[in-house]
Amino acid sequence: MVRVKHGGRAARRGTRSRARAPEVLDERAVLVVENSQAVAQMVAVYLAERCGRKSEVVRTLAQARAALKAGASHGWFAAVVNLELPDAADEEIVALTLMHGVPTVVLTGTFSEVKRRRILRHDIVDYCLKGKTGIDELVRVIQRLQKNPSLKVVDDNATSRAQHMGLCGSQRFEVLQASSKRQALDLYRQHRELVLVLVALGATADALNLVTELRELATPDELGVIAVSNLQTPHAAAEHLKAGASDFLAKPFEKEEYFCRVYSCVDRVDNMRRIKQLAFIDGLTGVANRLAFFRQVPQQLTEAGRADGRPAVALVSIDQLNAINDKHGYLAGDQVLAQVARSLASSLGPD
Repeated sequence: MVRVKHGGRAARRGTRSRARAPEVLDERAVLVVENSQAVAQMVAVYLAERCGRKSEVVRTLAQARAALKAGASHGWFAAVVNLELPDAADEEIVALTLMHGVPTVVLTGTFSEVKRRRILRHDIVDYCLKGKTGIDELVRVIQRLQKNPSLKVVDDNATSRAQHMGLCGSQRFEVLQASSKRQALDLYRQHRELVLVLVALGATADALNLVTELRELATPDELGVIAVSNLQTPHAAAEHLKAGASDFLAKPFEKEEYFCRVYSCVDRVDNMRRIKQLAFIDGLTGVANRLAFFRQVPQQLTEAGRADGRPAVALVSIDQLNAINDKHGYLAGDQVLAQVARSLASSLGPD
């Protein structure tokens, strides 16, 4: 791990930061199919400001069909569709966007239990109601799609495992699959970036053992674990939760409940990772800060000593940084610090 010593100033930097849309590496646009100009404009503005995502607005099924055809080469990141279009019947627009493989969010002005069940027959990402609250929720849905986290499904039943894969795939998760406890543990050791494991083994003892062993490898703040079981006993949930599961889902389950529980666990892990990054990563340079240095280095030195290694610690100071600040301003000094950190990280690794 490299610690960069800020040879000039440590304060005042935060006062100049301004909130801005996140940087988006995937530049594909969102296709908005909405016949209300006011709603479409509101959606487009929100997606641009809060997701950094461009939108293309069309108002009819025919225009949507043409846009999907024209965008076939570069693809669409997602589609936000209104069911009430002048030239479309029932959920025709939903079937069209899904046929083109575009993750689809339904935006509707009216809602009923019958409509809800009709909508959820399709493999949509989610549905939202029109209005500011609903569009706020739409933004959160798109933000979730942009994160594209990794999770794992552990199920020894091929049919059930395929169901989980389909559900998670519709949310644009990167999904790994395992059919046994041993395979699941091996995969997690190889893929520590995982945020969630769905445990759906048929034998209760195997499921409980896997949950317990996963907890020995990672805390609830580091990895979410949802136990999925068809046990109907009153104590089934408590048994799995006490073994270390973050949540419990009984079969058969509603699709909406499934996603609510999945995202609850994913959001918790993601929020904790973000908090740790704020605590241990320098916001300007992106490398470990002083707190992380004193937290990690003693352990790393101890481990290196046990392995008969020869650890090295580099203390880096930038010459003439104050002169750069005085002559060119603090922004130039910030750029120098960030570039030095990038050069060190690319040569030595970010840790």
